[in-house]
Amino acid sequence: MYALWLAALWTVSFIGVVALPASSVGGLLALCTPIMMAWVLIRFRDGALEGVISFRRAFAFEVYVVFYAALLFAVIQYVYFQFIDGGRFFGVMQDSLSMIAPLYEQQGVSVKELTQAFNLIAGMPVIELVFAFMMQTIFVGWVLGLVVALIFRRSVPPVRRV
Repeated sequence: MYALWLAALWTVSFIGVVALPASSVGGLLALCTPIMMAWVLIRFRDGALEGVISFRRAFAFEVYVVFYAALLFAVIQYVYFQFIDGGRFFGVMQDSLSMIAPLYEQQGVSVKELTQAFNLIAGMPVIELVFAFMMQTIFVGWVLGLVVALIFRRSVPPVRRV
């Protein structure tokens, strides 16, 4: 249940990036991931555990939520890339690369190498691409899960006022 909320956030963020590439809506929604992770942890802690959760249990909860959300999001991405996209996503990424290429050149980074890396990723089969995105999502989610679990752990139950 909690993973659905996180997968929904990532899906809307992904749609924002693809449908509105000039807007920052997709990126801002992706930055809301730690807030959503904290919200689902608080709901779990206060709803199922009477307001008390250890760091270890909070982190384990976040690991499971991120894993299942990433798995669901990967399925959604697979369907999108396989049946809907038609090259739109990589067109947006190619346009972004073209816009920031001068900045990379100023920093001494070879645009030719960036283009080769982009072409390598664009040439990957859909299942490999989605799997790579899923692994990246899980890794970042687990790192964020450490921070969220540390902040929102609670060893003393909250005082209930009647």
